[in-house]
Amino acid sequence: MATPSALQSMKLRKSSVPAHDASAPRFDSTVIENTTESYNTTVRSCNFENWGPALGEHTFRTVTLTLTVENARVLVEGYRAYEAAGRDVDAPAVTEAVDVLERELGPRLEKLIHEIQAAHSSTAGVFMKMSSRSAKDSALAPARLRLLYRAALEKTREPGDTSPPDENTRITALLTASRALLCYPTPRAALHSFVVSERIFQDMLLALKYPDPAQWDTRILVREWADIDPDMEFRGFVRKGELNALCQYNYNMFSPRLLDQKDSIADRIRIFYTEKIRPKIESALPDCIVDFAIADTGKIYVIELNPFLSTTDGALFSWERERDVLEEGPFELRVVQKARTGASVLFPREWRSVMEETM
Repeated sequence: MATPSALQSMKLRKSSVPAHDASAPRFDSTVIENTTESYNTTVRSCNFENWGPALGEHTFRTVTLTLTVENARVLVEGYRAYEAAGRDVDAPAVTEAVDVLERELGPRLEKLIHEIQAAHSSTAGVFMKMSSRSAKDSALAPARLRLLYRAALEKTREPGDTSPPDENTRITALLTASRALLCYPTPRAALHSFVVSERIFQDMLLALKYPDPAQWDTRILVREWADIDPDMEFRGFVRKGELNALCQYNYNMFSPRLLDQKDSIADRIRIFYTEKIRPKIESALPDCIVDFAIADTGKIYVIELNPFLSTTDGALFSWERERDVLEEGPFELRVVQKARTGASVLFPREWRSVMEETM
């Protein structure tokens, strides 16, 4: 088995930078080293194990695998090796870290994948994440991203239309494709993504501040896959149990459908939260940020809970200028009102290059 020191000592080669992620909580390793106990407790309180079981059918079907402290250390050292290699996802030390994790976790994850698939009579991939966050910032599979992007773009074209797609159409297709990358066919695919994800690295650093068995509870979640359009994800701000604000999650795209349906969507999500979610989480998590999704079937799900902190992305709301709205209301749903020229600049360079191929 490769040790953390062995992973750090390998010589690595340089490659490109990964996707930048704007969702939250936002912190780096320096911040984590200096966070207060209160801050850490607030962040950790939103881990899946503290709310997922209570929500049952109102979140995605999930089974979990508890990591060991050593597993978490391998993830941390694997990411550090990835950084040292100039962010090369195929660097020898990165591959070594993935090999270690696959040997230790792969067979059990494979069983959990089959359990989820059997429950849905499906052979499709699954979504995997950690207790806190996903590896959606992973820089893996650029070739697959291009294929998925082109497929998503093709669905937007009318028959015979050969004109270049506009920027907003390209952004929407890219968001669709990037989400599809998170449908993992194998444990190794997910573990590789975890190793080269800054989000997972940050979350493991925080988890490793509490290695004592009485406090340690860090898991991999294996979840059913559901098709969610990029304009059907929403971020809700809950303070003292009240859903005070709601907004479009992917706020770098414009959706005419969403703009047209915003009032009915706001009503549906508010009813869903008030009747189904609030009674189950209010006593434990009166202050939190809830991410919702509306699936192709029309069913509303809770994706995850995030800490009610300014380090969590406010999306279409400003923590600095509109904290009173987030804490006290009155309720509103905000969506992007029109396509924004230049919105693609918010994406990482590699993603922009995919879009530029179809300009």
